[in-house]
Amino acid sequence: MLSAVNHERIESRSALIHPPVGRVVLSVCAALLLGGLALSLSTSLAQAEVTFVKPKGGSSSSGTSGSGSPAGGGPGGQSGGRLSGIRSAGNPAGPSVITIEDIRKQGLRRGLFVLSEETPLHVRAEGLSDPDGDVFLSYGYILDMKTRRPVWSMTDSDCCYDKKAENWRAEEEVTLPPGTYGVYYVAYGGKMPMKGKFKFFGLDLGEIDSDFGPTVEWDDEGDPERWGIWVTAMRTDFKPTPVSTALDQPFPDAVVNLLGVGNSTRKRVGLKLDRAVRFHLWATGEWWEGADDFADGASIIDQKSWRRIWQLERDNTVAAGGASKNRLFDDEITLPAGNYMVNVFTDDSHATDTWNTAPPWDPAAWGLALTPVNPADRNACHVVKNVVGESALLAIDRVGDNATICKPFVVKKRTAIAVHALGEKAGGIWADFGWIEDRKNLEPIWEMDTIATFPAGGAAKNREVQSYVVLDPGSYNLCYATDDSHAYDDWNDEPPYDSDLWGIQLLPLGDSAAGQVVPAPTSSGASGTDQTMISLAPAKDGQHVVKRFTSEGTTNVLLICVGEGVGDEMADYGWLE
Repeated sequence: MLSAVNHERIESRSALIHPPVGRVVLSVCAALLLGGLALSLSTSLAQAEVTFVKPKGGSSSSGTSGSGSPAGGGPGGQSGGRLSGIRSAGNPAGPSVITIEDIRKQGLRRGLFVLSEETPLHVRAEGLSDPDGDVFLSYGYILDMKTRRPVWSMTDSDCCYDKKAENWRAEEEVTLPPGTYGVYYVAYGGKMPMKGKFKFFGLDLGEIDSDFGPTVEWDDEGDPERWGIWVTAMRTDFKPTPVSTALDQPFPDAVVNLLGVGNSTRKRVGLKLDRAVRFHLWATGEWWEGADDFADGASIIDQKSWRRIWQLERDNTVAAGGASKNRLFDDEITLPAGNYMVNVFTDDSHATDTWNTAPPWDPAAWGLALTPVNPADRNACHVVKNVVGESALLAIDRVGDNATICKPFVVKKRTAIAVHALGEKAGGIWADFGWIEDRKNLEPIWEMDTIATFPAGGAAKNREVQSYVVLDPGSYNLCYATDDSHAYDDWNDEPPYDSDLWGIQLLPLGDSAAGQVVPAPTSSGASGTDQTMISLAPAKDGQHVVKRFTSEGTTNVLLICVGEGVGDEMADYGWLE
């Protein structure tokens, strides 16, 4: 049976700032002053003479038939429901289950209902799309709260176009199995595709069909007063079933649940597996066409090798519904026994409860959930607190502007260690960065510019490096340098998520580094004793420093000199005489 309990309204706190466009015609004119000639382009935003789209596999019951049909809008299409075709206008026999109407603001609205048995429903929805019904900006849909997939959507249905109101309507019967369902209505602004004919002095030179059209406010087009979604029982003998809010929690059996992530957030947990476990992995994120990285993303890191063994990518995700930038990974993965770090992160816009355009089908499941396929494997999964830097063997952190810091350390036997660093990189050039050098010759043996980087949160120039290096016995320096801006406690743009870790850290890989990598006294040399013969550092402005020394016999020495060069001449320099 049915219930209309638990109905809520979720408003967006951000709005588009683009100017509105006309309801009927958009004109784009480009003047080419070649001998007084002019070139003009016009495209219509209203569809003429088309009032009804012929149902798929059926026939129209009224109105004038036309071409075109709404494009599919969800991952995997509809599931769990059985459509019985379009109904003629009129009220179904049963009472209302869910009604979402009176759309007066941009945002997302939702209602819940429960079916205790297989039930036929009548669904009617009205909203906004482009003239061909390809891109919907205002629409309704029904979500299966167990599978988190849509079972009915206006964007996937046979719709009719109301020429007078400039709205699209869908009216269908759908039979749903027992379960809990969410009814959603989305009303956001966005881009309308540009379609029309290209003419030159009245000559038809071809057609334009582009996804990059004008951006409209949520209520610039159509008739919002008629928008909404109405779900009604087909039978008169149903009785309401109470709706528990606990049923609405996404993936309640997940061992790692990092969902409902808001703006400018990073969540990270450790996961220890006693044996190999096969998981169902759900992860959603934000990716713009042509972008190198996800703006909102997720990853899993093997803490034995410190490598990313999985992450959200364009090629392993599908459309998550709503705006095209919403992406979804919904599949199974197997993780061997070991220790892992699970991460999710978001930028400063378009996340849970702060969508700046149409949200995904399942707005509550923004983030990552990891659920064992076999419930018996839950006892092999242990979620542990894991914060990078807590167990560091050596760290240089909270580094401010204009700094160069080196910390010596000694490796007693050949050891693999993890390296984690945050820095500033813009235009392919590092401004704040770290490295490891051999103290015998000061030659770098590990550098950040040779390692793949990932977003560190905040400004795009904040980058994160996660790597590992194998070091032979010897003495080394861990170093970090910054320029004159955008460093700890003096950011000129959005700081990274883990701003306290701005710098570089050495971390153990398992137990192999225990007692084998140790800090060394700052004054010690390669063998642990002071080997500096003479030093004129640090030198300040306007200084001329001279020190004398004597060498008895032939001696090999390491000479290090750092100074200022301008053009072909040195301004600060040293010499031997």
